[in-house]
Amino acid sequence: MPQDVTKKAFSASTNGKRIKVTATSSPGTTIHTVTTTVGTVEDIYLDMVNNHTAAVDVHVEFGGTTDPDDVVHYYGVPAKTAMAGAIPLHRGSLIGAASPPVVKVWASVANVITIGGDVNSGA
Repeated sequence: MPQDVTKKAFSASTNGKRIKVTATSSPGTTIHTVTTTVGTVEDIYLDMVNNHTAAVDVHVEFGGTTDPDDVVHYYGVPAKTAMAGAIPLHRGSLIGAASPPVVKVWASVANVITIGGDVNSGA
């Protein structure tokens, strides 16, 4: 982890609010675009809430869309379930670049999954 760390909201978030997943296929709903400052490490923490009345499949595209290299699948996420704290949806680090990596999420049902979390960014 970098020495000088700044905690920030996802780039696609409005005032730190949760982001509703509207995409039902790849590429997913944009959650966060990593900084364009080359070499800056961003530790990204995602959590999820399934507001649907049935289980939903959720797919995280972490810096790309190549499966299985960049995509993490979560099948059958239970209905009306919040996954946060000790059970994060996904956590990982991406490094800033002139063409920065992007974190996207898509789900088997639109408008029922929300993504929250934060980014720790540092040089």
